[in-house]
Parts: sequence; C-alpha cells; structure tokens
Amino acid sequence: MDYTQNAKIAQVTEKSLVIGVDVGSGTHYARAFNWRGQELSKKAFSFGNDLGGYFAFTKWLDGYRQSMDAEKVMVGCEPTGHYWFNFARYVKQSGMTLVLVNPYHVKQTKNEKITSLWLITFSRIPITSLCRASKFFNPASSSYSP
Repeated sequence: MDYTQNAKIAQVTEKSLVIGVDVGSGTHYARAFNWRGQELSKKAFSFGNDLGGYFAFTKWLDGYRQSMDAEKVMVGCEPTGHYWFNFARYVKQSGMTLVLVNPYHVKQTKNEKITSLWLITFSRIPITSLCRASKFFNPASSSYSP
C-alpha cells in the first residue's frame, strides 16, 4: 500500500470519524472528532483494558458513527508500552482503521508547563490532531505490529 503523505491525507474525508485514544494499563480514554477537528464528545470516555471495555468503546463509538453518518472510523493511539497490543488487535478485528502516532510528536504538541489534570483531560486532542494531519503510521505497513 502506498503510504505517501498525500495518501495519508486522503484517508480522512468528510465521512470520517476520528477517535483519539490515550492507552493506559487499566483504563483507556477516548474522544471523538469529525474530519475538521470539531470535537463531538463533550468529555473523555473511559473504558477498561479488557473485552468488556472494548465492547463499551464500540457502543460509544457507534453513537457518533450513526449521528454523523460516518463511513470510516480512524482510531489513533500512541504505541507506548505493551498496553496497546490487545486494544489494537480488537480495533483491527472490528474493521476500523488503526493508526499509530509517534509519542515524541504527541509530546511536542503539548505545552511543557501543563498539569497532569490537563494531560488526563486533553491528551486525546493532540493524538487526533496528528491523525488528521496525517502524522501517523499504519502498523500493517510496518514490522511494528501487535
């Protein structure tokens, strides 16, 4: 598959729902955005790092998918640690597009003087912004795969 910058940009269209997920050891946090970067979710959705949590994530996501009539869902996350492996496998098996963003790029988009509360509340926003700006890589196109 051709993964040039233009090919990545073309993946996010008017019918795309972009989800930013902050992966944690026990709990993940997600936020939903449309293709223009407008936040659809009013607050972060938390779900467990287990099959029950993944089903709750899918149910939450389906509400936004139906409300904006999205044809494609792009889920972006940072591949930090090993906690993202099971979530990535679930996303791929569910037919959603999984993209990974470089943790260094996410850190660069955050202000160095921010508090941990800001990180918990808004860390999905830089992830989603990087997805929309095509600053991601697809794990299927590299050896970096769960």
